[in-house]
Amino acid sequence: MKRSSGSGFSKVWLLAAACLLLSAGAEWQRWSPTPAAVALSVAPDSARAFTLQQRSSTTIPMPAGVPAAHASALAALPSGELLACWWAGQRESAPDVRLYMARWRDGRWSEPRVMVDRGTL
Repeated sequence: MKRSSGSGFSKVWLLAAACLLLSAGAEWQRWSPTPAAVALSVAPDSARAFTLQQRSSTTIPMPAGVPAAHASALAALPSGELLACWWAGQRESAPDVRLYMARWRDGRWSEPRVMVDRGTL
């Protein structure tokens, strides 16, 4: 089989080089820090001013018989109450690990309550 002129071969190389350059340019732009990537989700002048106020210096009650708690979170509710959530059990990933919650209402923490366990997933 006879090969035709070299023009077909050079077109393939030219196309491959163009694809390589376009890919490299796209990756460079994707990984380059840009001002748009650091944009704030809330404009600073639209944020409300607030003052911190201590609500409690007590300990949130742990469930009876649960030796370990970790990965806690605290949320302020619109009503002014607080909601605390945490994982607790024998150890991380143990079969008895559950997600608990307690609510700060009327000046005290509620008893902890199970939100999720393996049976509800």
